[in-house]
Amino acid sequence: VYAMTDLLSLELGGLHLTGTVSANIGVDLNKLVTLDVSDNMLHGSFPAVSSIVSLTNLQISGNSFSGTIPSDLNSLSNMILFGAGGNLFESTIPGALVGMNLLQEFIVAGNKLTGIVPTFLGLLTDLVSLDLGRNLFYSTIPTSLAELTGLTFLSLADNTLDGGISDVVTASGLNALNISFNSFSGPLPSALFGLTKLDILDLSDNVFDGVVSDVPTLVKLQLLHLSNNLFSGVIPSTVNDMASLQDISISSNSFTGTIPSTLYDLSDLVYVDMGDNKFDGTISISLSNFAKLRSLSLNNNKLSGDIPSTIGGISLISLLDVSQNDFSGDIPDGITDCTNLHFLSLQDNRLHGSMPDDIGVLKSLTYLGLGSNDLSGTIPTSCTAIYGLKYLTLNNNNLEGSVPSGVYST
Repeated sequence: VYAMTDLLSLELGGLHLTGTVSANIGVDLNKLVTLDVSDNMLHGSFPAVSSIVSLTNLQISGNSFSGTIPSDLNSLSNMILFGAGGNLFESTIPGALVGMNLLQEFIVAGNKLTGIVPTFLGLLTDLVSLDLGRNLFYSTIPTSLAELTGLTFLSLADNTLDGGISDVVTASGLNALNISFNSFSGPLPSALFGLTKLDILDLSDNVFDGVVSDVPTLVKLQLLHLSNNLFSGVIPSTVNDMASLQDISISSNSFTGTIPSTLYDLSDLVYVDMGDNKFDGTISISLSNFAKLRSLSLNNNKLSGDIPSTIGGISLISLLDVSQNDFSGDIPDGITDCTNLHFLSLQDNRLHGSMPDDIGVLKSLTYLGLGSNDLSGTIPTSCTAIYGLKYLTLNNNNLEGSVPSGVYST
């Protein structure tokens, strides 16, 4: 291929290629406009390509390239897309990047890059997508990032960044913002709630605090992750304004109050995780509105009352965890209509009555947690039909009988 000196586009992505890239590629193929060797098994240093001044698209992601990102990039003034994620690059982002002043996408996630987030990134004002996630960057976000007003995608996730985030919420066209797994702190800036085009907002695993009463203004959100922070206060009743929401995770905070009735209007929800908070009150019978729901975690709250029998209307659900609450009453009959369940945990409540006789219809279960309740009667023989069951907790009840063989039971 190196003999094809007039080649304009070389696209070899995903072909299971091994070995190294020739050190002469920049000389032999100096007319290239597109070079794509992504998603292979290439290794070694990536050679200098500064002589390929026509290059607009360089994709080398998903390999094992090591060393540093080439420092001679300043001559590549036509570059629009630079993708080098998922490699083993180390050191800092080279300052020569400023020469790529037409750059729209800069993707270096999943390397071993370190240092502070460079101030000069703010000079790349044509950037639309910036992904620095899963590296070793530290310190605060440079104020210069506020100049990147055209961004639609920004990820700084899984680094060691701290401080506030006011300088990354200036791009009114942002569709996706992921700054999870850092040490960002303080209350959320009001400008965040002006990003009305956001589809994805992931602020999880930081040290944010305060209330989130303005989140429902983000009416296009499909994914909202706020888990593992220090948020408090109630969930606003206007939560149903986020009508497109499919995935909400707000676990491990200090949210209080009841689950607003308007939450049940969000019929597109697929994943709900509100565990490890201080919610009280009951679960509404409107739970059956979640016809698309596959995962519901409400564990470790202060919820009480009956688990509604309308749970049976969520036939697609595969994970249900309402453990460590104060639920009472019987295990609802509707639970056996949830035949896609893999994980069911009702333990550490005050449920009474008996186990459903037909619980054996839940043939997909691998985990069944009913321990530390007030259940009585005989363990149904139908349990033996749950062939994939690996973990069964029945301790601290008043149950009699034997458990299926081959199941770890407490």
